[in-house]
Amino acid sequence: MRHSFLLLFLFLGLISPAQPLPKMIFIEGGTFDMGSEDALNVSDYYENEQPIHTVSVSSFYMGETEVTFDQFDYFCEQTGREKPVSQKTSFATWGRGNRPVINVSWQDAQDYCEWLGEQTGDYYRLPTEAEWEYAAGGGAENRTKWSGTSKEGDLWRYAYWDKNGDYVGPRHVKSKQPNQLGLYDMSGNAGEWCYDWYRSDYYSYSPEVDPEGPRASQLFGGGRVVRGGDWRRQPVQTRVAWRWRDNPENRSDMHGFRVVMVP
Repeated sequence: MRHSFLLLFLFLGLISPAQPLPKMIFIEGGTFDMGSEDALNVSDYYENEQPIHTVSVSSFYMGETEVTFDQFDYFCEQTGREKPVSQKTSFATWGRGNRPVINVSWQDAQDYCEWLGEQTGDYYRLPTEAEWEYAAGGGAENRTKWSGTSKEGDLWRYAYWDKNGDYVGPRHVKSKQPNQLGLYDMSGNAGEWCYDWYRSDYYSYSPEVDPEGPRASQLFGGGRVVRGGDWRRQPVQTRVAWRWRDNPENRSDMHGFRVVMVP
């Protein structure tokens, strides 16, 4: 109910534009087949997408876009923390504003979620790996290989990756078309931190309902899950089933995040 009032206030313009908050999209829960057989046709590395297994996720809200620099910078201003840089190379000037925030660690993303919850009275967090793949592929019905399409020839309509993005960093959010749930940039642009610890064999024993990833003590191979590919990746690495990981302390110019809110 509190979230409904917040959406109403945003719609009426009663929350100042100086207080940028993520727009949330309702994702109705459902059941889907998680993982991909594409791994068998690419390389042994992508065997972490196996086995395909049935997963059910509860309903949740997800950020329409990746958290932007505008949104994260406002959080930094309110909390007195240092703002992340927009790039780590001397030859590039990528800009901030409406581009997805990058160079943030997993904990930076968690801190933002906690702060956002304090501002709104709702519970925000990073998406689980299962929630992310479910939403990126379009929910329970008519699922797609990439977010928005199953045709590689149409991918340019929905995603930035290294070839069609000219290898010059992330682009403004909502520059491409959304997927069937109204979510933007879930393939390409910036990779997205997920809540879960990463383990390559997790699919072999993952729970069937609302999996949250392995316990840290089970960790094999290291890192927290990163999903969606990014502006440096190839199309095969922007598929909704593609799995990656990174050290949660790393601040990469390829990684950002989006938030979920649990009703």
